[in-house]
Amino acid sequence: MNELCAKTAVELRNLIGEKEISAVELLDAHLEQIELTNPSLNAIVTLVPDHAKEMAQKVDHQIARGEKPGLLAGLPIAHKDLVQTKAIRTTFGSRLFENFVPKENALIVQRLIDAGGRWQRHGWFAPESC
Repeated sequence: MNELCAKTAVELRNLIGEKEISAVELLDAHLEQIELTNPSLNAIVTLVPDHAKEMAQKVDHQIARGEKPGLLAGLPIAHKDLVQTKAIRTTFGSRLFENFVPKENALIVQRLIDAGGRWQRHGWFAPESC
């Protein structure tokens, strides 16, 4: 396992804020870990790596410009497939909803967006895209 995947959110946020790692590097480490473990765990229902990469690049550009993109910006965040995320498939763990794509975010998702959260598992997003 990549050592970045074992760090706390506070440690990762400090590394990103101090420009010791980039949001893209952190994303790549987590996507690699997902690729290694998800075939046996089957824990990730919906993964949107291309969108995640785009959002990680936006965070890196914001930091490079001296902006403060939010407390959670650049951190990988996952949530259960029971929580609606706008424009990202949410199945609620049921085949009845295997193609359901919500038109709005659940309140918890919106609050994470407001704090700078970006999704990689179940989905990754940025305030601009929601």
